[in-house]
Amino acid sequence: MKKTRLALVIGGVGIAVAVFYFARSIDGDEKNEAPTAAHTNAEPGVALDADAAKRAGIETRKLQIGNYDPGVTAIATALPIKDLADVASGIAAAKAQAQKAAAVLESSRKEYQRLQTLHADDRNVSDRTLQAAEAVWRGDEANARAANVTYAATLASAQRKWGNVLSKAIAENGPLFRRLMEGKEVLVRVAAPSGIRLTAPPATVKVFSDDRNWLPAKLVSASSQTDPQVQGMAYYYTVEDDGVIPGMTLSAELPTGAEQAGVVLPDAAVVWWQGKPWFYQSVAENRFERRELVGAKQTSQGWFATVPDLPTVLQGAQSLLSEDLRNQIKMSGDD
Repeated sequence: MKKTRLALVIGGVGIAVAVFYFARSIDGDEKNEAPTAAHTNAEPGVALDADAAKRAGIETRKLQIGNYDPGVTAIATALPIKDLADVASGIAAAKAQAQKAAAVLESSRKEYQRLQTLHADDRNVSDRTLQAAEAVWRGDEANARAANVTYAATLASAQRKWGNVLSKAIAENGPLFRRLMEGKEVLVRVAAPSGIRLTAPPATVKVFSDDRNWLPAKLVSASSQTDPQVQGMAYYYTVEDDGVIPGMTLSAELPTGAEQAGVVLPDAAVVWWQGKPWFYQSVAENRFERRELVGAKQTSQGWFATVPDLPTVLQGAQSLLSEDLRNQIKMSGDD
């Protein structure tokens, strides 16, 4: 009986050991399978096999460091059209008053000359009548001078505030002013940071809207007023009415002529997550790690920054981010 029990115990232990090693073997086989994607907490990344990388459209290239002019970020303020309309109204009123005064002066001058001729022709009009006509003429002359001074002062005030180009367009109802009034274009004041001096304002700049799209802006003229927030040199530009609303504060890229060493990542290489820009680099064959784009500056060519000396994903970064986040969620669920 004792021998039988001993045999049963030994057999049970053997079965348990076999089951244990069989379970470990299965678990090991699962872990040794080549996954299509992987993620580690220490170094967030994605591993794709060659086929998966091809389907995702992954393209990588080692970026060469070069000298670029990333420019400076300037504040671009979309100006209310009412300010221009008020100036136009003031100029128009002063101009109309000057023209009216000139017309009245011309009428009274001719009347005086007519009476003067009659007075000289055997005094067909009295001295008193001639003197009264001259008084009217001289009074109209003074009114005309005053109206012209007012008109000139109104123009000068507009020039001091808006510059010669804009004030002329306003006074003459030129094409620039009409496009602004019709809402086809929006006037923006681009102010460089304090201390930045440009040799000449660029003919075009890129204004950066809230949806991260660049809008081309055309130079109008230098501004005699700066943005009160930055106290730097400012310039007037116009942008097409593409979602830019007067009163909006945007940003713009102003080239300074000072080159810096770095690389430019195309927009397609940058992805956004948690409010920050990221990019992916190839750290091994078909393995890509996500890195935060720290200290980068967005330019019209892309993102200017210094990055590790590794092949960078230029196409397919969004697919990698989707796979990266999917694996984070999966690992969180497994935990």
